[in-house]
Amino acid sequence: MDLTESDKKTLKLFSYYVNSHGSDECNINYYYRAGAMEWNDNVFYDNYGRPIEMYEKINDLMERILNILNVVDWGTSDDNETKITINLDTKDNNLEIFGFESVKEIHYSEKTYNFSEVYDQTSFYVLIDEMIGNETNNGIVEFEGSGDSGYIDEKIYCWEAKKNNWIELPASVLDYFYSLLNDYGGWEINEGSQGRFKIDIDAEKIIFEFGQNMMNEIKLDQRVKLEF
Repeated sequence: MDLTESDKKTLKLFSYYVNSHGSDECNINYYYRAGAMEWNDNVFYDNYGRPIEMYEKINDLMERILNILNVVDWGTSDDNETKITINLDTKDNNLEIFGFESVKEIHYSEKTYNFSEVYDQTSFYVLIDEMIGNETNNGIVEFEGSGDSGYIDEKIYCWEAKKNNWIELPASVLDYFYSLLNDYGGWEINEGSQGRFKIDIDAEKIIFEFGQNMMNEIKLDQRVKLEF
């Protein structure tokens, strides 16, 4: 796109305003997801993190530029958050627009525990006996956590069971599973995690499968520089 003479004048006046704050460069971020802008900084920040308030005319110009550039479609997936940065350089008289996409990656790990390591053996074998009574030797207990909360299913799912596919976990067994999760501090916060405990009666093992969600910021290919 090309800036109009009126646009250039608006940016030059705003540059003087930025200079009056003791800065020669500043930027503002806009955040998009699922084809729409979710929020923005509402102010520019200079290289020292000091806020520089926008006024209506410069705000309208920034939003019009983003709309013309169709930055809403710069990301690769509606599930990901896209951060679009507008950087104003008052020395070189240019406006640069670029972005980053937050992509979720899952890091997997697995640990195996013997039945003998379970704290409350009596309650644990009540569960094992009930599984055997339902004619199954395998079961899974799933868990999930994010945004400062998390849970472990209070029932074990036995997909091979001939009678009851869902069996209530004894409280002490549930507590044991929570204690295993404590090895992964923060499993229930931020991007969170998910996984399952698999009970294998034949092997007398508990297989603990853990998936940690991590957000990786990827630089987008699109980059636009506008001279004023």
